Amino acid sequence: MRHALVILALAAGGLVLASPGAAQEAAEASAAGMPTCASQGVQRVAVMVPPGQTAEQLGETLRSGGLFPAGTQVMILQPGQLTPLRNAAQFNARMRTTLGMFLEQGINIQGTASMLLEVDEDGAVTTVHPNSGNAEVNRLLVRTWRQARFEPYVFDGCRVKAWIQVPQTFSSDWSAERREVEVRTTPPR
Repeated sequence: MRHALVILALAAGGLVLASPGAAQEAAEASAAGMPTCASQGVQRVAVMVPPGQTAEQLGETLRSGGLFPAGTQVMILQPGQLTPLRNAAQFNARMRTTLGMFLEQGINIQGTASMLLEVDEDGAVTTVHPNSGNAEVNRLLVRTWRQARFEPYVFDGCRVKAWIQVPQTFSSDWSAERREVEVRTTPPR
Protein backbone atom coordinates (compact mmCIF):
# COMPACT_ATOMS: atom_id res chain seq x y z
CA MET A 1 0.00 0.00 0.00
CA ARG A 2 1.43 3.36 -0.97
CA HIS A 3 0.58 6.35 1.21
CA ALA A 4 0.62 8.71 -1.69
CA LEU A 5 -0.44 8.61 -5.25
CA VAL A 6 1.25 11.88 -5.92
CA ILE A 7 4.10 13.59 -4.16
CA LEU A 8 4.43 17.27 -4.68
CA ALA A 9 7.31 19.65 -4.10
CA LEU A 10 6.38 23.25 -3.56
CA ALA A 11 8.99 25.42 -5.17
CA ALA A 12 9.25 29.12 -5.77
CA GLY A 13 8.21 28.56 -9.37
CA GLY A 14 5.22 26.38 -8.50
CA LEU A 15 4.44 22.76 -7.89
CA VAL A 16 6.70 20.02 -9.18
CA LEU A 17 5.70 16.37 -9.33
CA ALA A 18 8.15 14.05 -7.62
CA SER A 19 8.55 10.33 -7.93
CA PRO A 20 5.76 8.32 -6.25
CA GLY A 21 8.47 5.86 -5.15
CA ALA A 22 9.67 8.44 -2.63
CA ALA A 23 6.75 7.66 -0.30
CA GLN A 24 7.49 5.23 2.53
CA GLU A 25 5.03 2.77 4.01
CA ALA A 26 4.73 4.00 7.60
CA ALA A 27 2.57 1.10 8.76
CA GLU A 28 5.22 -1.44 7.79
CA ALA A 29 8.30 0.55 8.71
CA SER A 30 9.62 0.83 12.24
CA ALA A 31 9.64 4.59 12.60
CA ALA A 32 11.00 4.61 16.15
CA GLY A 33 14.62 4.85 15.04
CA MET A 34 14.00 7.11 12.06
CA PRO A 35 14.94 10.76 12.29
CA THR A 36 12.44 13.51 11.64
CA CYS A 37 12.71 15.29 8.32
CA ALA A 38 12.91 18.61 10.18
CA SER A 39 15.96 17.39 12.15
CA GLN A 40 17.66 16.71 8.80
CA GLY A 41 16.81 20.18 7.52
CA VAL A 42 14.27 18.85 5.01
CA GLN A 43 10.82 20.42 4.74
CA ARG A 44 8.31 17.60 4.22
CA VAL A 45 4.72 17.08 5.30
CA ALA A 46 1.88 14.63 4.63
CA VAL A 47 -1.60 15.93 3.82
CA MET A 48 -4.77 13.89 3.34
CA VAL A 49 -7.10 14.70 0.49
CA PRO A 50 -10.18 16.29 2.12
CA PRO A 51 -13.55 14.58 1.67
CA GLY A 52 -15.19 15.62 -1.59
CA GLN A 53 -11.88 16.69 -3.16
CA THR A 54 -9.50 14.94 -5.50
CA ALA A 55 -5.71 14.84 -5.32
CA GLU A 56 -5.68 17.19 -8.33
CA GLN A 57 -7.89 19.72 -6.53
CA LEU A 58 -5.69 19.53 -3.44
CA GLY A 59 -2.66 20.01 -5.69
CA GLU A 60 -4.27 23.15 -7.13
CA THR A 61 -4.88 24.45 -3.60
CA LEU A 62 -1.23 23.79 -2.74
CA ARG A 63 -0.08 25.52 -5.95
CA SER A 64 -2.00 28.64 -4.99
CA GLY A 65 0.41 28.91 -2.05
CA GLY A 66 0.16 30.01 1.53
CA LEU A 67 -0.26 26.58 3.13
CA PHE A 68 3.41 25.63 3.41
CA PRO A 69 6.69 27.48 2.88
CA ALA A 70 8.22 27.39 -0.59
CA GLY A 71 10.31 24.28 -1.10
CA THR A 72 8.19 22.07 1.14
CA GLN A 73 7.68 18.57 -0.23
CA VAL A 74 4.11 17.38 0.25
CA MET A 75 3.05 13.73 0.32
CA ILE A 76 -0.64 13.53 -0.58
CA LEU A 77 -2.51 10.84 1.35
CA GLN A 78 -5.76 9.45 0.02
CA PRO A 79 -8.79 9.34 2.35
CA GLY A 80 -8.57 6.33 4.58
CA GLN A 81 -4.78 6.04 4.47
CA LEU A 82 -4.38 6.21 8.21
CA THR A 83 -1.46 4.77 10.11
CA PRO A 84 -2.46 2.48 13.00
CA LEU A 85 -3.22 3.84 16.46
CA ARG A 86 -0.41 2.85 18.82
CA ASN A 87 -2.65 3.30 21.86
CA ALA A 88 -5.85 1.85 20.40
CA ALA A 89 -6.98 0.14 23.64
CA GLN A 90 -6.57 3.31 25.74
CA PHE A 91 -8.07 5.51 23.04
CA ASN A 92 -11.11 3.26 22.61
CA ALA A 93 -11.65 3.22 26.40
CA ARG A 94 -11.40 7.01 26.43
CA MET A 95 -13.90 7.26 23.55
CA ARG A 96 -16.35 4.97 25.41
CA THR A 97 -16.06 7.26 28.44
CA THR A 98 -16.70 10.30 26.26
CA LEU A 99 -19.75 8.66 24.68
CA GLY A 100 -21.02 7.77 28.15
CA MET A 101 -20.70 11.45 29.09
CA PHE A 102 -22.81 12.38 26.06
CA LEU A 103 -25.59 10.06 27.18
CA GLU A 104 -25.39 11.17 30.83
CA GLN A 105 -25.79 14.77 29.66
CA GLY A 106 -28.78 13.79 27.54
CA ILE A 107 -26.95 14.34 24.27
CA ASN A 108 -28.22 11.91 21.63
CA ILE A 109 -25.71 11.69 18.80
CA GLN A 110 -26.54 10.55 15.29
CA GLY A 111 -24.49 11.05 12.14
CA THR A 112 -20.89 11.46 11.06
CA ALA A 113 -18.41 14.11 12.12
CA SER A 114 -15.09 14.60 10.40
CA MET A 115 -12.08 15.24 12.60
CA LEU A 116 -9.24 17.21 11.03
CA LEU A 117 -6.18 16.11 12.99
CA GLU A 118 -2.66 17.47 12.98
CA VAL A 119 -0.26 14.66 13.86
CA ASP A 120 3.34 15.46 14.83
CA GLU A 121 6.46 13.56 13.79
CA ASP A 122 6.07 11.19 16.76
CA GLY A 123 2.43 10.35 15.93
CA ALA A 124 0.87 12.46 18.69
CA VAL A 125 -2.28 14.41 17.83
CA THR A 126 -1.46 18.07 18.44
CA THR A 127 -4.53 19.79 17.00
CA VAL A 128 -8.12 18.62 16.53
CA HIS A 129 -10.83 20.36 14.51
CA PRO A 130 -14.11 18.40 14.75
CA ASN A 131 -17.15 19.50 12.75
CA SER A 132 -20.03 17.95 14.69
CA GLY A 133 -22.04 21.17 14.62
CA ASN A 134 -22.38 21.14 18.43
CA ALA A 135 -19.90 23.10 20.57
CA GLU A 136 -20.17 20.75 23.58
CA VAL A 137 -19.70 17.64 21.42
CA ASN A 138 -16.74 19.32 19.68
CA ARG A 139 -15.14 20.17 23.05
CA LEU A 140 -15.39 16.56 24.26
CA LEU A 141 -14.15 15.17 20.93
CA VAL A 142 -11.13 17.50 20.99
CA ARG A 143 -10.25 16.35 24.49
CA THR A 144 -10.61 12.69 23.52
CA TRP A 145 -8.78 12.83 20.16
CA ARG A 146 -5.84 14.69 21.75
CA GLN A 147 -5.08 11.38 23.51
CA ALA A 148 -4.67 9.46 20.23
CA ARG A 149 -1.20 8.31 19.21
CA PHE A 150 -0.71 7.16 15.62
CA GLU A 151 2.25 5.41 14.09
CA PRO A 152 4.30 8.30 12.64
CA TYR A 153 3.92 9.12 8.96
CA VAL A 154 7.12 8.42 7.06
CA PHE A 155 8.16 10.18 3.87
CA ASP A 156 11.35 9.14 2.07
CA GLY A 157 13.00 7.69 5.17
CA CYS A 158 12.11 10.30 7.79
CA ARG A 159 9.14 11.06 10.02
CA VAL A 160 6.88 13.99 9.07
CA LYS A 161 3.98 16.02 10.40
CA ALA A 162 0.65 15.07 8.87
CA TRP A 163 -2.79 16.60 8.46
CA ILE A 164 -5.39 13.85 8.26
CA GLN A 165 -9.20 13.58 8.16
CA VAL A 166 -10.87 10.92 10.28
CA PRO A 167 -14.63 10.46 9.85
CA GLN A 168 -16.41 9.31 12.99
CA THR A 169 -19.95 7.96 12.79
CA PHE A 170 -22.16 8.17 15.86
CA SER A 171 -25.37 6.36 16.61
CA SER A 172 -26.67 6.41 20.18
CA ASP A 173 -29.86 5.21 21.81
CA TRP A 174 -30.70 5.17 25.48
CA SER A 175 -33.67 3.88 27.43
CA ALA A 176 -34.28 2.44 30.90
CA GLU A 177 -33.81 -1.07 29.50
CA ARG A 178 -30.82 -0.52 27.27
CA ARG A 179 -28.01 1.81 26.45
CA GLU A 180 -26.36 1.44 23.04
CA VAL A 181 -23.65 3.51 21.48
CA GLU A 182 -21.95 2.82 18.18
CA VAL A 183 -18.91 4.68 16.91
CA ARG A 184 -16.95 3.98 13.76
CA THR A 185 -13.64 5.70 13.17
CA THR A 186 -12.90 3.85 9.97
CA PRO A 187 -13.40 5.87 6.80
CA PRO A 188 -16.28 5.06 4.48
CA ARG A 189 -15.30 2.88 1.53
